[in-house]
Amino acid sequence: MRVVCFLLILFTLSFQRKNNFLKILEDTDDCKEKSFLPNEENVKIIGRFYQNKNITWIVHSGSSLEFYIRGNSAEISLVGDSNIYSDINLRPRFGIYINDKLLLDSLMNDLELNVKLFENEEEKKMKVKIMLLSENKYGGIGIKNINVYTFKNLKIIEPVEKKNLSIEFIGDSMTCAYGVEEKDENKHFKTSQKILVNHMHI
Repeated sequence: MRVVCFLLILFTLSFQRKNNFLKILEDTDDCKEKSFLPNEENVKIIGRFYQNKNITWIVHSGSSLEFYIRGNSAEISLVGDSNIYSDINLRPRFGIYINDKLLLDSLMNDLELNVKLFENEEEKKMKVKIMLLSENKYGGIGIKNINVYTFKNLKIIEPVEKKNLSIEFIGDSMTCAYGVEEKDENKHFKTSQKILVNHMHI
């Protein structure tokens, strides 16, 4: 009986220590959420865009935002325009890349959409790019803010490096190049068409 009581006391003390330890962690946890605007101080903007009420709109096929994030996790808030109410097959299409690999290829169907970019146990530097894939007559994509979660007070967000040469392509569906991605040339165009080749990085 004494042995059982002794074991119960040890278990109770151990449980209390564990709870106290978790409470200390909660009290000292300095993981912070930091929010950044998608402006030229924080991101590299490629192609045509306009800004309204701190939202950066990319409005031409190939227009994009590209930047580095350093943190444990991050998400991006996107907004849609009136074209989200268009035919389901003719809404704005966009792609999101992490470290030059496609994370998401999607139509914009919502007035506001939050996308998880990455989540790591350890703090890492990640390259992020969001690009409008469809033509501007089908609508644009608005980038509202970029939220980063981190334990460290380092430089959290910065634009990617500028290149020595910039080329602007002016055109319509030829620039967008949807016609070369469909197996059947007689099929009717739609932005919901799945991409058959890798998207070109500009």
